[in-house]
Amino acid sequence: MAQVGGDLIEPILDRLPPDTSTLCIIPHRGLGVLPLHAIPVNGTASPTHLASRFAVVYAASLSEITTPRLGHAPATRSLLTVRPTADPPLHFAERECAAVREHFAHHLHLGGNGASRGQVAETVANFTYAHFACHGTADWNDIGKSAVTLSDGSLTMDELCRKDLSNVRLVCLSACETGIIDFKHLPNASIGMATSLRKAGANCVLSALWTVSDAATFLTMKAFYAHHLRGRLEPGAALARAQEWLRDLTSKDVVAELGAPVATVGADPEHPFSEPFYWAPFRINGL
Repeated sequence: MAQVGGDLIEPILDRLPPDTSTLCIIPHRGLGVLPLHAIPVNGTASPTHLASRFAVVYAASLSEITTPRLGHAPATRSLLTVRPTADPPLHFAERECAAVREHFAHHLHLGGNGASRGQVAETVANFTYAHFACHGTADWNDIGKSAVTLSDGSLTMDELCRKDLSNVRLVCLSACETGIIDFKHLPNASIGMATSLRKAGANCVLSALWTVSDAATFLTMKAFYAHHLRGRLEPGAALARAQEWLRDLTSKDVVAELGAPVATVGADPEHPFSEPFYWAPFRINGL
């Protein structure tokens, strides 16, 4: 990652205006599955990460971000949360959904058996925000079969993206591998669940590049929505703030947030989520 930063990112940064605050990356081929926002870059005083200097967002093409969205989001902000019973269990998923709902006066929660494929497909387009707290899988052989796991089976990318999502401000896929794109069979296209939801009309999609930590995900989402909706930051900036906060949390902070210590691998014991595995899996597609 450091080499990618030195060879590809640093030369671009040297050309940016000094007041640049948001960086939109259109990755090519295999770069689309790398957390480019987590690349170490040189800061003014010491090496830092790209997301510490900019709000980093992603797009599949230039036209995707320059073409106006056709939908007209309702004036009232509304939320759909989806939390099916998970196997293996996601111990923090219910708390995650509850933390998100705190920011909405109008919301619908589909939990347990109510989080079915039919219910989600029928209702998802009716809300300005849709938050999925569940398992997810990427199908590397057929990207259209990548899916989120609901109470009665998998809701695939192809099925979900048949809906008109042009009134949806943000789809949050708080689930593993939902940000994966197919660069093996479609090397010149960036096709995956997040990019396809954008094509279906969603203004913005938050997704994960790999298998994520349940505890770290809960904390990331809690902080992201607070910065986005209470702090009124755009999604890219809100996610950058949330990731920086998670990375800097001390072990005492984690106990205060979760109610108990959490076991992590490879991280500084005093900062349990300081490794990119924990703070960097999520990224934003769209502005």
